[in-house]
Amino acid sequence: QKYTTVAEENGEGGWGQDPTTPNVKSWIQSPTSYWNNLGAHFLTDQHPATSLAYTDMIACCDWMSRETSRSIRLPTEQEWEYACRCGRRGRWSFGDDPQQLQVYAWFETSADKDMHPTRKLKPNAWGLYDMHGNEFERCLAPDAEESGYSGSGPIRGGNIFSPAEETASSSRQMSPLNTPTHGAFRILMELP
Repeated sequence: QKYTTVAEENGEGGWGQDPTTPNVKSWIQSPTSYWNNLGAHFLTDQHPATSLAYTDMIACCDWMSRETSRSIRLPTEQEWEYACRCGRRGRWSFGDDPQQLQVYAWFETSADKDMHPTRKLKPNAWGLYDMHGNEFERCLAPDAEESGYSGSGPIRGGNIFSPAEETASSSRQMSPLNTPTHGAFRILMELP
């Protein structure tokens, strides 16, 4: 049975590059933009999967868990930040020097408003790529009553439009859960 994403189901679609202006890189919500079709943007299997709602990400993790007989899920914010920092205390996984950011992250001044394939820039000390920039990464949403963010959940890492500070290891934003976002997700596999 084929899974249908929220962007495909709701008729509003997700976020993609505007196909009417291929020479101007602008991103718009479009009924024809889904995780595997982002308008004028050419996608490969190496690009982050975007234009997914939180429920789509959870469904993907559940499917991978069934297929592998392992527990696969989104990381909590604490787990995400621990993996991003790799035991360090600086603003970014590599330290505090913003001049080094462009060798680790696609962000406002390095990305040219374009999402990039992963593994093109340097990984952090633990070998994790794109922890800073390229696409925001969704984390497990805390209970709405505990967090006070009903209908929203945390995203981390910054994206191609983010200024340097938004890509810092501690930076966080909230984003609607059931709306296809201009962001991606990283999975966590629990060990037995």
